[in-house]
Amino acid sequence: MGKLALKGGQKLYNDISKDFNHPQISDEYISSLNDKKTRSQISSFDGEGLINSVQDQFKSKFGVKYALAMNSGTSALFSMFYAHGLGLNDEVIVPAYTFFATATPLFILGCTPILADALDNGNIDPKDIRKKITSKTKAIVITHMWGIPCDMDEIMQIGEEYNLPILEDTSHAHGALYNGRVAGTFGSASAWSLGAKKLITGGQGGMMGTNNLNVYQKAILVGQANNKIIKEITNSYLLPYSITGTGLNLRMHPFSAALIQEQIIDFDKQLLQRREVAKYLTNEILKMSGLSLPRIPNDSDPSWYAFPILYDPNNFKGISKQLFVKALNAEGAIDFDIPNSTCPLTEFASFRNTKVSFDQEIQKEVFTNGQLKGAERFHHRLFKLPTWYGPRRMEYAKAHIEALKKVIDNLDELI
Repeated sequence: MGKLALKGGQKLYNDISKDFNHPQISDEYISSLNDKKTRSQISSFDGEGLINSVQDQFKSKFGVKYALAMNSGTSALFSMFYAHGLGLNDEVIVPAYTFFATATPLFILGCTPILADALDNGNIDPKDIRKKITSKTKAIVITHMWGIPCDMDEIMQIGEEYNLPILEDTSHAHGALYNGRVAGTFGSASAWSLGAKKLITGGQGGMMGTNNLNVYQKAILVGQANNKIIKEITNSYLLPYSITGTGLNLRMHPFSAALIQEQIIDFDKQLLQRREVAKYLTNEILKMSGLSLPRIPNDSDPSWYAFPILYDPNNFKGISKQLFVKALNAEGAIDFDIPNSTCPLTEFASFRNTKVSFDQEIQKEVFTNGQLKGAERFHHRLFKLPTWYGPRRMEYAKAHIEALKKVIDNLDELI
């Protein structure tokens, strides 16, 4: 294939996937929103209209009895934690490897996040969960990282054994399956991010789902307007608080709901195409010496929010992951990426020394670099690709595989 582009050779592609866009919302649908009925829903105090419609769609698509539309995944997580009564000095086990917003809402409630290490696929290690349980533990939080389901049989067994609620962060795992069951329906409740580049996105948005009416009604109190609270609260204990709630406004904007609606309708097609791309990438990368892929639990079907690849410099003549990916990008394979903000939580000052940022004590022996070896090993080895969808998806996938082959065949140029 010739000299590497990074070293002055001709690059394989002219940034081939630069035209890929997500979400893919048609101009016709955007135009259809510009009608009087939609424009009149500039806000929603009672949860009717677009908000109620998208909640109903979400319940039907992802198999939860109650769904509460929020303005972000972080707000959905906060509401979920609040609804489970988590508070001052409670210990909550969270993944050491996750996006930081999985755990940061716990600080607001005065909780102490306790980090459990990661398995070789980046997901939380059930054995380390067991090690971290104490008399102060009040809940276990899990994240289905990059759309790969956690080992739910073991995790649910732990929750049952210790009478601890399992709370799912399903932000990466819209539509992922574990033993035929949808991620986000195993625990007491789940939070989905519906913002930014998530598989389903309203630009900004989130959803909390549960099958527990009491959890749902407590979550309503956190950040909804009094019209919705008065209409939906039936718990006699909660009724006196129905006018004020907690005073927060965490509601989803109706226009975000409108964007989400269209994507839920087309979601099965998107997911099928992402899985098609992931299957192709898996087959091709497993042929390449030196690269490996995260373990997928048996009888699971990931949603492939991203396609994670594991790199070991010892298999590539000591060449750093950063230089390897830089060489790939130089070939026009621009979607090879190294995650930065998703990393072991000990990378952040907030989790190493929260007394700087928050007025509470943290167990320092847990929040120390070097003690969460599984999470750190996974992070240091990881780079990733998108799982494209749309008419050019396989063209993008094949081009990125060709770039991988070229760089691997010309490693000596990087030494």
